[in-house]
Amino acid sequence: MSNDHFAPLPELISTGPRRATSTGNFPAVMPVPVGAPPALPRRHRSYGEPAAAWPYLNAKGRVLFYACRFALPDGSKKYCPLSLFEGAGGTLSWVWKGPPAPRPLYGLDLLAARPDAHVLLCEGEKSADAALKLVPDHVAITSPNGSKNARHADWSPLRGRHVVIWPDADEPGLDYAREAAVLALNAGAFTVAIIDPPSNVSVIGWDAADALEERWSSERAGQLVATAKPFSTAGRSNQDEAWIDVSGAAATSVDKNLPPIARLRPAIEWPRGYRMTAKGLAFKPQEDEPGEWLSGPFDVHALVRTEEGTGWSVAISFRDPDGRLQTVVVALADLAAGDAAEVRREMAGKGLRLASGRSAKDRFIIALASLTVDLRAMLVSRSGWHANGEVYAAPNFTATTPEREAEPIVFRADQQADGFRTAGDLAAWIDEVASLAAGQSRLLFSLGVAFAGPLLEPLGQEPGAFNLVGPSSCGKTTALRMAGSVWGGGGPLGFAVTWRTTANALEGTAAAHNDSLLALDELGMCEPKDLDAAAYALTGGSGKGRLKADGDMRTRQRWRIMVLSTGEITFAQRIADGAFLRGARAGQMVRFVDVPADAGQGHGLFDHSAGYGDASELSNAVRERTGRLYGTAGPAFVNALLADREKAIGTARALIAAFLAERLPPSAGGQVQRVGTRFALVAAAGELAVSFRLLPVEPGAVTAAAESIFRQWLAQRGGTGASEDRNAVRAVRDFLLRHASARFIKAQHGHDEGSWRAQNVAGFRLGRDDENGDFLFHDGGWEEATQGLDPRAAADALAEAGFLVRDPGGKRKRAERVGYRTMRVYRVVASILDGEDA
Repeated sequence: MSNDHFAPLPELISTGPRRATSTGNFPAVMPVPVGAPPALPRRHRSYGEPAAAWPYLNAKGRVLFYACRFALPDGSKKYCPLSLFEGAGGTLSWVWKGPPAPRPLYGLDLLAARPDAHVLLCEGEKSADAALKLVPDHVAITSPNGSKNARHADWSPLRGRHVVIWPDADEPGLDYAREAAVLALNAGAFTVAIIDPPSNVSVIGWDAADALEERWSSERAGQLVATAKPFSTAGRSNQDEAWIDVSGAAATSVDKNLPPIARLRPAIEWPRGYRMTAKGLAFKPQEDEPGEWLSGPFDVHALVRTEEGTGWSVAISFRDPDGRLQTVVVALADLAAGDAAEVRREMAGKGLRLASGRSAKDRFIIALASLTVDLRAMLVSRSGWHANGEVYAAPNFTATTPEREAEPIVFRADQQADGFRTAGDLAAWIDEVASLAAGQSRLLFSLGVAFAGPLLEPLGQEPGAFNLVGPSSCGKTTALRMAGSVWGGGGPLGFAVTWRTTANALEGTAAAHNDSLLALDELGMCEPKDLDAAAYALTGGSGKGRLKADGDMRTRQRWRIMVLSTGEITFAQRIADGAFLRGARAGQMVRFVDVPADAGQGHGLFDHSAGYGDASELSNAVRERTGRLYGTAGPAFVNALLADREKAIGTARALIAAFLAERLPPSAGGQVQRVGTRFALVAAAGELAVSFRLLPVEPGAVTAAAESIFRQWLAQRGGTGASEDRNAVRAVRDFLLRHASARFIKAQHGHDEGSWRAQNVAGFRLGRDDENGDFLFHDGGWEEATQGLDPRAAADALAEAGFLVRDPGGKRKRAERVGYRTMRVYRVVASILDGEDA
């Protein structure tokens, strides 16, 4: 770390502001983006210019905020943090205020650069800088805001590290060392040891900075560090230290892959006689009595309830034996029910150690039921939009409009969605993953589908699905991985799941992905009967009505999602594989749109090889990068959307209208208009992502990709009219091509058994010399020929196409002479066999 604390801001890679909820009305911006106003020198209205300033950097060396020291006229010192905040209208300004808790440690860049080095924790930035010079084989760090704020720091970077604490030589310094030791161990530090300061120090509060001023050698400082005594929260001989009070500080580190409950730092008041200690929750009514251990350490974060004021619960978190952060939302109603065995079972199942005695069980439940928490939070139980569009929740993040930032959000999912995880940072995802989509129509389109989910509700758009169809190894799953990386990953298919499931299971999966993306791989693995139901369920937005055990109706699951699927065959082909089904219906084909996965450029899914040897190498690069960078772009998109929701939604509406006006054929029927609107939504979502600086491509690139695929879909479909009309003509033509000679008898013979040679007769045929041999279908034959369609609508479609002759009154069936009697039949002209639709 440089001693030149007034160096100008470094040139940073601009990734857009990273929002973090503050205690005020405006968000802190970390890291500091390019173009931000200069931070220093900056005068404090009460203390003047700082005498020294220390930049707090992230792991990549980007400035997060500054810690400043002021020399006051009376000889004393004052410390103040300086942070960048985003004000009204998006203006950025530096404010004498710290970032929100949990706050980053000083020295994250050094920790990242030297992952195997032992860590030397000091009290204060000046002491850490001195320790770095005295003990160069260690990484020297500190926590912000002084000795009394250790619990408000993020200690997670110490997971798996060996830590030595060099405390100030005074009572507050030793208190800080003990508290920091507990926090480091709970964050997953491998070992923690505390130095005993020399007994003959020159000043009270002597520290590493004093040792440097006294010209200590590195050898002497190293010997002092070597004398550090191991610290443990269990089995300590000193009862006072074993029961040190660390209420609210058991799990202050933040795990990016879990809901941000642990970021809430409320004041907690335990019932009389209870306290949270380094060993865990204890009941100790008198100081001179031995404490009764009730459980391992855990944090209480908020008293939560739903939007409607129901479901009151306590949000807590703790570290399991492997160091993972676990979260539990304990309903007060469950605490009031008997011995609350289910509550204890859930917590123990997630790794919290619990005492087994009856007395300990009762006291543990009493403590949870009776504690006082000064923070309220809103409880949401499903992903997606809440509070009239002012709150968005997902398993790995929550976001709110600026007006609602004061109220924390606690997420507890009714359905599990394991894919919502985060790895890497947004800048890396943009540089390494999204950049590979440049000039790739299928990848850009897939990213547009991924970003479209949060727009469905505010735009009032219907859900929809796209199925990328192509042969094996053409790159379909690559597009699925890239789209999924917007929201999460970590599974065998990244964020995607397999189609190998049932319709009922898909309901739960869809509900867990509400207002986002559901990525499904290999459509052919889904049974036709389940796919038949899924086409309507996934895009219809609600599950089946089901009964509870007591006969009452369960709450119907609901969702709004965009689906991106892959398959070697089309949706219609897979539906046709079901012997009991009549083929895909037009409504299904509008909701579930097949698009070609091959870009037609000789590279399979890709339009070009992007500098790689071949498509396979490019696909492998996408797979490798999306395997380590995921889950950051979706939250960034939602946050940018909420920063100015009205403007963003207005822009999206304008983009959709422009797409339809310029690219939808004038003759387009209702079905083509519905599908075209969905393509327009994908284009608008992608263009918004470009404007939010999440996709490193030129404006218009995603729209061009969506347009090209839309035109391919139109060409593949065969026109802009209603698909039912074309399907009807094709169905009757195909039926006649198969059965014209075998199942139609000459009309002039009628039921003359001597001329009856056809089996399973579908109708009659006029003689070729008599009106060109038109076909006369009886009711049973017509229903068979139009199987899977509405027979009356099919007759209307053929009449509109000029292939069915109505009676003089305009009715579908007409009277025709068959043998010796007259019958009412459907008369289809023979020219239907000549070629394509009229």
